[in-house]
Amino acid sequence: MERFIVGSPETVRREVEAQIKTMKCNYMGIAFQFGALSKADVKRSITLFANEVMAKLPKTAQAAE
Repeated sequence: MERFIVGSPETVRREVEAQIKTMKCNYMGIAFQFGALSKADVKRSITLFANEVMAKLPKTAQAAE
């Protein structure tokens, strides 16, 4: 597993789902602010993550049985 997940929303969703299934975790620590990212870029990343990653995870992945 990678320490950092970067890429398109679809790439990130697939990797998050794979890690949840593999590790059977029930939470993940996620950081959106790093380096010299502007506040606008951070906000965009958070919005994309919420709308395009979390919203499209299967409910079983979100619950991590």
